[in-house]
Amino acid sequence: RDVAPSRGLGDVYKRQIVGMGLGDLVWDAMNLYAPYRQAVSNLGMTMFQLMGNHDFNLLYKSITQTDHPADGYGEQNYYQSFGPANYSFNIGKVHVIAMKDIDYDGNKKYTERFTPEDLDWLRKDLSYVPKGNIVFLNVHAPVANNTVAAGGNARNANALFQLLRPYQVHIFSGHTHFYENQLPAPTIYEHNIGAACGAWWAGHVNRCGAPNGYLVLSLIHISEPTRRSYIS
Repeated sequence: RDVAPSRGLGDVYKRQIVGMGLGDLVWDAMNLYAPYRQAVSNLGMTMFQLMGNHDFNLLYKSITQTDHPADGYGEQNYYQSFGPANYSFNIGKVHVIAMKDIDYDGNKKYTERFTPEDLDWLRKDLSYVPKGNIVFLNVHAPVANNTVAAGGNARNANALFQLLRPYQVHIFSGHTHFYENQLPAPTIYEHNIGAACGAWWAGHVNRCGAPNGYLVLSLIHISEPTRRSYIS
């Protein structure tokens, strides 16, 4: 219901539309993965997903913390529905990355951070991307908020920034239900985006007062790569 207007974006912008869900897809209910997949399949666009803290199986820790993954691990249901938590693809000359920055301890306990395995994966992925290219990084927890009210940053964001500095980077994050934009480095811009559900369905605004909604990003030209609008 809240993203129903997105079905007409292709007609408005007259170009291919790609969507990215920034996590917290099923609110800890593993039985909702199938209906969620069905719902987003009706949006009229190619949809990609990433993991939030509410997308892990409550019974298990993250796979990197699990001694016997064959017995179950936190990402298992997500993997079965959407594939790996870390992946990338190209849209023209823009390199798009989705990454997990939630380290899950089980039973709704977690830390916002990139594991060493996550950062190693990103380092290898970026080795195939020419320096100076545009990179869109999508994560759940933000990395650069500096207001106390928003918070929620990944603990080891500086390690991330070191890998990203050679590129022209836009980071898109969720998690906080708080709209905030930051420039942690001259070539890195983070958009912490408000939620379609606002302050957890409590009204028509996010925690910061921005209306419920989602971000629309237009790729115009390599010399003017992005235009942004927030749809409420």
